[in-house]
Amino acid sequence: MDLSTFPIAFAEAREYLHELDGLRSDEWHDSLRNVLALPRATPKAYALLHPDWLELNFNAGTVQRLLGPARFDQTRLDPELASCHAKLIWGYECDIPSSTPLEADHLFPRSLGGASEAGNRVWLCRRHNAIKTNDVHLYPSWGDWKPWLRRALGNRLLVADRMLRR
Repeated sequence: MDLSTFPIAFAEAREYLHELDGLRSDEWHDSLRNVLALPRATPKAYALLHPDWLELNFNAGTVQRLLGPARFDQTRLDPELASCHAKLIWGYECDIPSSTPLEADHLFPRSLGGASEAGNRVWLCRRHNAIKTNDVHLYPSWGDWKPWLRRALGNRLLVADRMLRR
């Protein structure tokens, strides 16, 4: 993340928090459908991912299936990933010498509904991974529809639609 984009990211994180706090359970299903029709992802799309909505609408087994695995496979598949991607989150190159392998983590936090898919994976050195939190103020790209985001919301909508038809 370029340091000049921090104010934008902070404003979008603030909007996310307001959306998360302002949504009502009876609006969740319609909100999913509406947000998926938008040309750009919005902080509201990310708010609709939050596990709280799943727990209000589905049983525990369905929640776990929709959230997917808690951790990434730590096998490094991409040979271009030779260094820590701290710049994506904090805006600076990692210069910490490390003899340990890189660690995969969720770019948009799983605890907030982020999918365990390659498009939401970031590789960090052990030190940077240890300080990364689920702080949404550090999420670098709110506005673009990520394939994992659209897929995760679409899966939630499909399951909700099936439940309504019962």
